Amino acid sequence: MAAVAHVSYLGGGVFLPDHGPGDRHTIMEYVERLVSSKQKVQILLDNQRWLVQSGEHACCASCDLATKTACREANNGGQLYCLRCALSAARSDMRPRAAAPHLTLTFAQA
Repeated sequence: MAAVAHVSYLGGGVFLPDHGPGDRHTIMEYVERLVSSKQKVQILLDNQRWLVQSGEHACCASCDLATKTACREANNGGQLYCLRCALSAARSDMRPRAAAPHLTLTFAQA
């Protein structure tokens, strides 16, 4: 598990600790509150780049629950997930993963 999550949006961003399930829950709560005021949010976490958007109704590809906060991995634009499934620690077990590239600041630009 990564030690830091980078949550960014148009006009700002924040780094949050990611040392376990409690921190991951805090990240999910923060993003849920943030996406209600900022329509688009980006999360860099566990060598994955997630794009979170509010307002569109979607069905989670993992748990099949309906959500108004749709998450998609930047490298896999086809499938939408709820925030909980996208950021869960088990997310990496849901699909085979190739070697992830090293994230740089150029990936964080929207």
